[in-house]
Amino acid sequence: MNAKSNHVDVKSLWGKLWNHWWVFLLVWIGTAVLVGGATYLLPRKWQCQMKVVPEYNLQETLAFQRIFDEMGVDMRISATGDAITPNTYADVITDCLFLQELSQKQVTDITGKQQTIVDLYPKSLNEGQLLARMREDITCKLSRKDASIVISVTAKDPVIAQQMTNMVCNQLSAYLSAYRLEKAQRNLDYYAQLSNQGQVAATMYEIAKVREQEHQPMFIILQHAELPYHSIFPKRAMIVGIFLLLVTLGLIVFYWREDIPEWL
Repeated sequence: MNAKSNHVDVKSLWGKLWNHWWVFLLVWIGTAVLVGGATYLLPRKWQCQMKVVPEYNLQETLAFQRIFDEMGVDMRISATGDAITPNTYADVITDCLFLQELSQKQVTDITGKQQTIVDLYPKSLNEGQLLARMREDITCKLSRKDASIVISVTAKDPVIAQQMTNMVCNQLSAYLSAYRLEKAQRNLDYYAQLSNQGQVAATMYEIAKVREQEHQPMFIILQHAELPYHSIFPKRAMIVGIFLLLVTLGLIVFYWREDIPEWL
């Protein structure tokens, strides 16, 4: 570039780089091999997902609604009537008692070794740190689009990730079943005392008996927990790409080092 002019000789600048194309090629190959190989030393993480939807007994609900309509009573019944809705499932699975129970379950890794979930984490972690790590690895998200629930588990072993995803789903289902059963039993006891105080109370008592005896599944599985084949960390291509970009910029600065001061 001419020091007395603001004109940049692009051809000359790119000529300096092209004259050393073989240096760029060797550096790129070396960087890809070294960085790509180094990523194999990093601990790998695998993620497994399961997609489910809550089971609602809509036919039963509509039948009960028709009974009240025929009686001339305006009483709207929701599909579940539960205080614990899909919006709160994420809070359930991150509760300390839920995670403590889960941490004692046995899992088997890809080599066949059995261990409890708590053994998957460093022994130096205290209880609070352990729960925090588990909350990072276990997530439950509600899709606003189709009201489905996606349960995800991240682990350092693909088989364990799959097992833990099923365990979280089963434990959540058992938790909700126990909640509904306890609620149905309370309602049955309450309406049993009022069953002789009118048709509405008697009907509510019959509904409570049905609720107490039903054993429908909590979830319908839309997407089962499949064994993950590709790790989500480290993202090898992205890491190699970043290093290739950095070394390329470094070489450009090196070969243009005499021209850069003239631009400033």
